[in-house]
Amino acid sequence: MSPLHAIAQGIRAVNRTKRMWLVYWLATTIFALVCALPVWMLVSSTLGHSLWADRLMNEFDPQFAVELASATPAAVLSAMAPAALALAAAFVLLGTFLAGGAIAVFTSEDRAYSPGLFWAGCGKNFARLFRLSLISLLFYAAVLAVSAGLAKVGQSLWGEGMEERPLRVYGWCRLGVVLLLLFLVNMIFDYAKIRLVARDRRETWRAALGSVALVFRNFRRTAGTFAGVLVLGGMLWGVYTLLRGALGNWVVQSIVLAQAYVVSRIWIKLLFYAGEAEMYLAIAPRPEALVGQALSPAGPAAPEAPADVQASAAAASAGGEAPASAEEPGAPGGTL
Repeated sequence: MSPLHAIAQGIRAVNRTKRMWLVYWLATTIFALVCALPVWMLVSSTLGHSLWADRLMNEFDPQFAVELASATPAAVLSAMAPAALALAAAFVLLGTFLAGGAIAVFTSEDRAYSPGLFWAGCGKNFARLFRLSLISLLFYAAVLAVSAGLAKVGQSLWGEGMEERPLRVYGWCRLGVVLLLLFLVNMIFDYAKIRLVARDRRETWRAALGSVALVFRNFRRTAGTFAGVLVLGGMLWGVYTLLRGALGNWVVQSIVLAQAYVVSRIWIKLLFYAGEAEMYLAIAPRPEALVGQALSPAGPAAPEAPADVQASAAAASAGGEAPASAEEPGAPGGTL
């Protein structure tokens, strides 16, 4: 399967699950309201009914945030930090919970949404996806370590120089490398999530390391699918930016446009899962699908399935797992 074919199949799957869009939109909106209410109260008490307050209601202004933080006592900021961290952790947990249901839908036979399948997938897969997210922190920490190392290299080469341009160019190159590494880690753990859900497995370390092998063995297809969806997301962001600039200070239209952009981001998020699920199932189909293909009649007599495929299907039907050689040979086991 080519990346374009996987993305096209994913688009069709996502467009058939509009009720799941609603679930994501409600969860995102309620969480955003909970986070925005104290910020709105703070802005209102600081700026009142000024024009700047109206502007901040339409779009975020980093300059105001910096000035407000500098004017706020350190004791207040330190008291707010635990609440901010708790909200960030809750958002990650919410996304992990919903991801289990979305991936369960996109790896089902008909790719169709049903409340029972979605919510059962959310509950069943939450624990294993949460353990996987903890493992991903180690990979993201490694990327940050690489970024810090590259920064030290740049400082040692050009930090004492008279010209600023070489260090600035090096800084942009370092940023590009770090972004590519972050995208790579994100893609690897997307496939690890899909592997855990599609194969109904619990070995999170094995899923993570096995997905590393799967991504690099099929890098053109896996990276092509990820990059294609990423480009679509960038195009939607560009359209939103142009329309927001054209609307100016029209409040109602800006709110409608912002909500449309939220829905488009949900669509892109689901498309990542759907497109990568299509690619994963094409690269590493389920054992029962392999047996079905091997036993399908092809002429006078149906060919016999290979022994390893029959063993994989027998293990899957008995509630066990297929041997590691069916997908990632030599991937170590273990559960976090």
